Amino acid sequence: MLLVWTRKFAPETTRDEIYREIFKDCGEDFSSSRLQIDPSINGERHDPSKRGTITNISQSDLQFGVLFTHLAKGILENLREMFQDSTYSHIWACGGVFKRNVLFREELASVFQQKTVSFERNCDAAYGAALSMFQEESTSS
Repeated sequence: MLLVWTRKFAPETTRDEIYREIFKDCGEDFSSSRLQIDPSINGERHDPSKRGTITNISQSDLQFGVLFTHLAKGILENLREMFQDSTYSHIWACGGVFKRNVLFREELASVFQQKTVSFERNCDAAYGAALSMFQEESTSS
């Protein structure tokens, strides 16, 4: 979506250029921001009518770094809620978002503080999902 918006003003812009600009500011400490983003814009399996929200936004939050840091945090907090009843003690972060995006790696480790988080596996998200289902099946039998 961001690429489509940006190309309306700068048609030659690439996805890599956009992400490079976004992540320039993401290493900063935005913990003083009270911004909260619930990214569930397309609903949830258990509640398809649920919609995302942005709350506690202030003018100082209208920066790429703040918005994307809190968006990543919201996505990962949503994952934590989905897995809150699981017995997983270790998380293998697979997929392009974790390979290419230091912000998501940092936020994953922050949101799942009570779990061991590893990024070393060279696999895609589909492999991670299959591994998760295999593990779940083997522990339930």
